Amino acid sequence: MNLVHLKYAVEIEKTRSISKAAENLLMAQPNLSRAVKELEESLGITIFRRTSRGILVTAEGEEFLRRARSILAQVEEVENYYKYHKTRTQKFSVSVPRAAYISDAFGEVLKQVDSSLPCEIYFKEAGYEAAIDNILQEGFGLGIIRFQREREGEIVPALESKGLRCEPFFEFVHVVAVSKFSSLAAKQVLGLDDLKGRIEIAFAEEEFEVPALNRKQCGCRRICVFERGSQADLLRSVPNTYAWCSPMPQQTLESLGLAQLECKGEERVFKDMLIYPEGYRFSELDKLFMAKVRQIARLL
Repeated sequence: MNLVHLKYAVEIEKTRSISKAAENLLMAQPNLSRAVKELEESLGITIFRRTSRGILVTAEGEEFLRRARSILAQVEEVENYYKYHKTRTQKFSVSVPRAAYISDAFGEVLKQVDSSLPCEIYFKEAGYEAAIDNILQEGFGLGIIRFQREREGEIVPALESKGLRCEPFFEFVHVVAVSKFSSLAAKQVLGLDDLKGRIEIAFAEEEFEVPALNRKQCGCRRICVFERGSQADLLRSVPNTYAWCSPMPQQTLESLGLAQLECKGEERVFKDMLIYPEGYRFSELDKLFMAKVRQIARLL
């Protein structure tokens, strides 16, 4: 017995005719009759009696059909549930470097999420290797990685050999972020000597995205954090602190109470690059995120 047999029996009960049921099921009448006979034999009961007045349901058949309808209804409910969630669930997943402009783009995406539909959204701040692993091992759809421009020639072929597509979209030189009340905030351009004796608020997990400065030149005093929020809090509350970061939108600087300044002596160019699996089909949220992150980056 299988679900198909249950459907056959319920259709016969509905039409009270083998021939009509076979027509509705798009199958030959002899095949339907044979299937019902096999079902009755496997259960050891008689479900239908054939009379001159048509098909009659036996008492045993009534009980069987009641259970069959219940089973089919439950199966339909499960199928509809997963069909709906698979086709209508709004899905988005991305791993990114710690960058305010990327978070701003993500915020714009969240504004477009349809609150009437289910959603599965993952936004993870991650370093270079972790962003790649999240796509290859964890099923993430998108990633943004950060690296020094001179390494692009070795990085892109390595990623393509792993089945990843690469789209560079933003080049920048790191800037120095300080509290808007810092004595440095009034300067137009900094030099590395301006950072001597001050405390750097750095991320503990440093990879390609952090400039490899000679920290002895800057005083080599550091506080390591793991989150951008903690970094911004410390820049505001701890005197004589600074942080290296990618350029931030002016609106973000104002909301965080920070200022950013160019610094002579650290002028290497870094790149942010979008990565995703070969053959990946972009969701509407993917497309919106990519458009927003490029739009904001162009303004920096």
